Amino acid sequence: MAITANQQPQSFHPVYNPYVFVLSSDNSGNFNFKINFVVVDSTNSSNPVTVATLQNPTNTDGYAVFDLSRVIRDYITDDFSLGVTLASNCGNSIKRFTFYAQEVYSASASGTPAATGTIYEYGAVADTTSKYLWNAALPFDEFATYQKNNYLLKYGTYTANKWLTNGPIDTGINMSSNQNAYGYLLCENLDSVNANESLVQSTIIKTYNSAGSLLGTYEVDIDFAQSTTNLNGFMIRIPVGTYNIAQIGALDFISGSQPIITSNVSYYTVHGKHPTFGQTYGFRVNIVDYCNSPQMFRLHWLNRLGGFDCFNFDRYYTETSQIERKFYKKPYGNVTSGSWSYAVSDRNNVNMINTSRKQFVIQTNWISETEAEWLEELMTSPVVYLEESATVLKAVNIIDTSYETKYRQKDKVFNLSLTIELTYDYKSQTY
Repeated sequence: MAITANQQPQSFHPVYNPYVFVLSSDNSGNFNFKINFVVVDSTNSSNPVTVATLQNPTNTDGYAVFDLSRVIRDYITDDFSLGVTLASNCGNSIKRFTFYAQEVYSASASGTPAATGTIYEYGAVADTTSKYLWNAALPFDEFATYQKNNYLLKYGTYTANKWLTNGPIDTGINMSSNQNAYGYLLCENLDSVNANESLVQSTIIKTYNSAGSLLGTYEVDIDFAQSTTNLNGFMIRIPVGTYNIAQIGALDFISGSQPIITSNVSYYTVHGKHPTFGQTYGFRVNIVDYCNSPQMFRLHWLNRLGGFDCFNFDRYYTETSQIERKFYKKPYGNVTSGSWSYAVSDRNNVNMINTSRKQFVIQTNWISETEAEWLEELMTSPVVYLEESATVLKAVNIIDTSYETKYRQKDKVFNLSLTIELTYDYKSQTY
């Protein structure tokens, strides 16, 4: 007599896609039969926390179906801030969960259902009962053929992109001096004997001149201790921005020293490194001179793979204020020295609400087809920030409700224009 897991997700799974378990039991013919399914946050394995208990009956085919995506996504957010100089852990973006199931039924149709039998624990592979979910939302056509290995970090020379971005990191992300950016990696502990065997141990930075000649190689420490107890190292962000790299401290170098980015550097690549397995595929950054730009709007956004991408909008912009006003009617006149008097300065319509919100219509320079397709993720992202300077970050929303992907054959040359809005209001005095 037992519960059987007829279907369960892979060990790594995007939390904003369906997360389905299909269970059955040879006791399903009993009265009032149901299956209890318990969800436990075991991110910190020494302090697991039960976050939900769900109960479903079996359907006419004898199966109980549980989709846990909506339950679990409430416990997963994101990791982004300015000024980080060393590879750091993304503890908000990934969580570990353990799941338990137990049969519930009664001895008669009118009896009280009670939990009975063994509590069954469901895991991904033979040597673990844990599953890992991270803050990703794959398009349906991509999720329909989902395989975790297409998203997990790989060492060596891979043409497949193993960074959590759909951006053109092979040809390079354009960036000027003093700008922040990060590359995100999803890592799996592959060896149960050496718990940290596949996790990134350091960062490699390689600089190149305009001819593609290697100028320098630098190795930099990481800012966390790998741990399977609390998932340190299972999802990380590696600083790749010009500002981040320029701020790396002298004591954080394993080899090399500042300055990394000199006047001779045209582009550089950033790699995660493991002392046994080697380096990851490079994240390329092109250094671009934006000195003739009228204004720089640099946006960062949560992409569909759970990392943050960035792009510069450096053409002319328009700034407007969206104003909301509401009034109430006040009687004319005032009591003065015991009599009611009137004055032409009296207010009949009085401003009771007066708020405004700033909007900016911003534009990119000319972009490629690849960039045009990639930037559609910016338009649909729920989390967008404006990097006002290397140390000042403001939350913004995108107001546009449609996006047309441009193609060279049809549109020849093109750029992108969009409207962003600050997420807070300016309030004036009211009476």
